[in-house]
Amino acid sequence: MKKYPILLSYDTRDYIWGGSKLKKEWNKEAKSEKIAESWELSVNDKSQSRALNGCFSGLTLARILKDNPEFLGSKGQKFPFFPVLIKLIDADQTLSIQVHPDDEYALKNEGQYGKTEMWYICDVCGDGGGGEIYLGLNTDIDKEDLKKAIIDGSVEKYLNKIKVKPGEYYLVPAGTLHAIRGGLTLLEVQQSSDVTYRVYDYDRIDASGNKRELHIEKALDVVNCRKYALPEQNLKYDAFEGHKERLLAQNRYFTVREIIVESALDMYDHGSFTAFTVINGSGKADNYPVKKGSTVFLPADYKAKLTGKMTVVAVSV
Repeated sequence: MKKYPILLSYDTRDYIWGGSKLKKEWNKEAKSEKIAESWELSVNDKSQSRALNGCFSGLTLARILKDNPEFLGSKGQKFPFFPVLIKLIDADQTLSIQVHPDDEYALKNEGQYGKTEMWYICDVCGDGGGGEIYLGLNTDIDKEDLKKAIIDGSVEKYLNKIKVKPGEYYLVPAGTLHAIRGGLTLLEVQQSSDVTYRVYDYDRIDASGNKRELHIEKALDVVNCRKYALPEQNLKYDAFEGHKERLLAQNRYFTVREIIVESALDMYDHGSFTAFTVINGSGKADNYPVKKGSTVFLPADYKAKLTGKMTVVAVSV
């Protein structure tokens, strides 16, 4: 089957902490007044990305990959499931303080894989936490003391509060307590899993008048109680004719790069599919126009020509 850049549909979610920026600035449409998340690339039971162009138009990515497993590449085919999920997130309010389990715990207790994720900061605005994240513990702590802090609402004092800027990125390994604070728009690259254990939700009430469920005991089962060592940002770009790029993350789940297209480049990965999201600017993937908020799937071992002036975040395995 012919390979080409596959433009993907998106699936929006409206949660109590969502905002309006994905509608106003990222070309997303939804019936809801606000959009908390836009699932940009998803191959799971809760959401199915579809092709918007070419001979696969209208088909789910899951169906395309089932019929054409070579599109995954040799690296992608080693996974027993499609390995990644990509989201755009607009946090008008602070999200719950939460943690994700690793694969072993999640498979045993939830019947699915765990979640390691990475955040690429797109935009910062507003007050009340705008420009900040919680990421990991700022000290070693005993689990019983952590449990007390969770129950009495003082857990925030044990978390690293980090001022962030657009273009920065943060890896969130499974077992790490974390929260996105209000005023941030970011791209999230994660394992294809939807297991989240909330430990504190600021006593907020949902649209039905109920507090959202907490999962304190499971969270305590999986949380890393050691002080979190904050990694340094990689500020070094490798320059090439027509573009420059830098490595943001590389682990057994995903590899993430930021690419600044200045005029043109040939995007190619031997052995793995690549999915990229346009963070700003516009251009073309081969002859298909792309703009801020577009997400594109490139089959493995296919060379796509990207042209224009834009910044993209590219994900492979």
